[in-house]
Amino acid sequence: MNRKWIFRTVPGAATAAIALAAGCTSAPPMPDATDMPSGIEEASGIARHGDELLIVGDEGASRCYRCPVSGDEKGVVALDEDRLLMETWTASSLPLDLEGVEVLADGRTVVLSERLHALLDREGVVAEYPKLASEFGNRGLEGVAVRPLEDGISRVAVLWEGGYPLYRALPEAYRGPTGRPPMRPMLFIHNVAPGERNLVYEEEDLVIIDLDVPLPGGTPPRAQRFRAPDLVWYRFGGESSGEWGFIVLLSSEYALPPEPGSAGDCPGGLSGERYCYKWLMRFDASGRPVGEPADLDRLIPDHLASRNWEGMDWFVEGESLVLVYEERADRRGNVAIIDLPATW
Repeated sequence: MNRKWIFRTVPGAATAAIALAAGCTSAPPMPDATDMPSGIEEASGIARHGDELLIVGDEGASRCYRCPVSGDEKGVVALDEDRLLMETWTASSLPLDLEGVEVLADGRTVVLSERLHALLDREGVVAEYPKLASEFGNRGLEGVAVRPLEDGISRVAVLWEGGYPLYRALPEAYRGPTGRPPMRPMLFIHNVAPGERNLVYEEEDLVIIDLDVPLPGGTPPRAQRFRAPDLVWYRFGGESSGEWGFIVLLSSEYALPPEPGSAGDCPGGLSGERYCYKWLMRFDASGRPVGEPADLDRLIPDHLASRNWEGMDWFVEGESLVLVYEERADRRGNVAIIDLPATW
């Protein structure tokens, strides 16, 4: 369902908790050696900005990381600690659960907080989203994409992931006797003018789009259903076309194990797997799928197959994507750079 968008500036609208949050510092203090992580804990969002990759993780203490790139990279880029610059937030003890990072058309770096259902820059709140965007059953805001409009205005899309709510995160009355029904991913779309901040949105202020994600075989909760960790704006037909839509990163799972060989089971050698499909899929501006999905495991290096891919951005717009997966900091981690499928 689509809704007309408007945007409003509401002075002092941020809650006290949000007001504590400040963005990545431009000149961060040097942390103590004992505080320096060996890598990024549970990387959850990535963006390319010029000659750097910006990465956030959903660890307790909120940090931004910068990794230099030349633009000629192919395949895999290792997130070694000697390549990373860590930027500590001024309120780093506040667990913001950062899930996405982007750069607005006016040059501000912004991050998406699932816990606060808000978009933040280094000064605090840029946009606070309605209750519909709140976390529910461990499902919440996961991705953010920005494209520039004229006069420094940003067109912002934030992604509520959908999928099966986490059983143990629901009140008992909402769990149901056979599990919990899956929810569709949703997009919340609005504009941000240069320097604009303290925007507080109600549902009627936004374009809200339900993504018509594929429904693999079987009946929930014993069937694979999709959540959506991240997205990018995508222009159908290339630069000559004015039709904008999205490429969305999709990841499926079941809520309860299906019977082996049943319609809800993963096919082939994946039988019994909880997380079956990892796809890229194009959607038009109304949330309808366009064309066939691309199997991510066929596009990335074999040794990175079946990773939990959580962040995505353009590496070269219209040509290649950069993705990052969740990993423990002590295991380092990598990002993968992939070309768009030739059939697209």
